[in-house]
Amino acid sequence: MARRSRGFTLVELMIGLAILAILMLLAAPTFSTMRGNARIRNTAESIANGMRLAQVEALRRNRAVEFQIVPATGWRIFDPDPAVGGQVQAETFDVTNVVVDVNPPGATMLTWSGIGAYVDPNPSDASAPVTFVNVSSPATPNQKDLRIVVGPALGQGVRVCDPDYSVVAQPAFGCP
Repeated sequence: MARRSRGFTLVELMIGLAILAILMLLAAPTFSTMRGNARIRNTAESIANGMRLAQVEALRRNRAVEFQIVPATGWRIFDPDPAVGGQVQAETFDVTNVVVDVNPPGATMLTWSGIGAYVDPNPSDASAPVTFVNVSSPATPNQKDLRIVVGPALGQGVRVCDPDYSVVAQPAFGCP
């Protein structure tokens, strides 16, 4: 009796590899969109968490603390008091495929008072504070842009939301 050997023939292996290649080609655009959206989400969450941390630091120190978006690199939190001032914390983020658009145009800083309230204008230079930040990625197809809203519109809070929805129609996702 002849015994049949176990395993795959070369034809079966080639057919399997061809099917795998076709499936990977179909999935590639979805993975690209997913990676781009993850980049947008990570950058937006980093900025929002930095703003929240600055507010907590202002409460903890019982004096004004400033949050600044450093164009094209990241953000930093600092204490403007010359006696004890200095950088509290900073974070850089990958902005190679992400666009961070601060509003009002030209604004880069916001100040939290010692009671955790949003200060308008910024006391250190009388500039207009950041009111919201748009984060997008033009290089990503079908991207999901996000917005970080801060200040009086939220009762002194910070929120990451979807600018495509209104807060009235979609309270969980919408922007005020």
